[in-house]
Amino acid sequence: MGELSVERIFCLSMDKDMYRRDLMLSSFPLLKDRIEFIPGLDGNQSPVTPPSWTSNLNTHEKYDDSTRCSVSVLNHNLSDKELACVLGHMNIWKIISELNGNQPCLICEDDIHPKDEASFIDKTNEIISEMAAPEIVYLGFSSFQDQKQRSILFTAMQIAWHWCKQKRFSGTLQSIVSYNLVRKASPRITFNKRHVLHAGQHWGAFCYLVTPDSARQLLALNANLKMTSDGTLRYANLSQAIPLYISKTSLVRVNSELGSNIRTQEEHDSNFSKFKIT
Repeated sequence: MGELSVERIFCLSMDKDMYRRDLMLSSFPLLKDRIEFIPGLDGNQSPVTPPSWTSNLNTHEKYDDSTRCSVSVLNHNLSDKELACVLGHMNIWKIISELNGNQPCLICEDDIHPKDEASFIDKTNEIISEMAAPEIVYLGFSSFQDQKQRSILFTAMQIAWHWCKQKRFSGTLQSIVSYNLVRKASPRITFNKRHVLHAGQHWGAFCYLVTPDSARQLLALNANLKMTSDGTLRYANLSQAIPLYISKTSLVRVNSELGSNIRTQEEHDSNFSKFKIT
């Protein structure tokens, strides 16, 4: 086991009594001295005021508001708590975007813990060895369990329809997103990488690797502050703005009992019932 080969390790935390931070640090004894805690904004203080630097962000060429609204899970107004949460992630993205070079950084939330820290370091280093400049990699596996299971034939027909539509309206952002809503629904094998899969439509902002190049693009994709951190990552994948991958091996767990800064405990438990967090 060697040193974790990331430039910096950031943890977004809102815990004022330090309990969640202390619990997380106890789970990472080998890395605890490298973890930088970034305080998030308080979503209970309405209205949430974005930092002044957000007004200077340029919009990404692959962002379109009507295209975002065509994706049902991204078509809603952010609550104060959701806005506070994404601004916390964006603050970290900004720090990373200003770093020299393109060594990836690790971003996590304070309710995670590794399944095994030594294995976490070794396997993350293997993933980093394959990473390119504009990539993002989730280190936790979150698999959506669709309550309406569809047949293979139905899914194949959907893929064929969206493929034809994309070819018919070649190059349009809407056709690319519509196509990828089907094609990238689940993690898929990638033939040029050994340790990751194409991410699919997965929520994984609780622990992920980001390069400075990717951080700059994430800031531009959410320049108008209309998406959550998870939503920005999903839009980046659907629009093909940034390649997103997910570790073949789930390296971290989420402690659902610690609750959420953007949902009630009941909503948090309901979310875990819909998503398989391993």
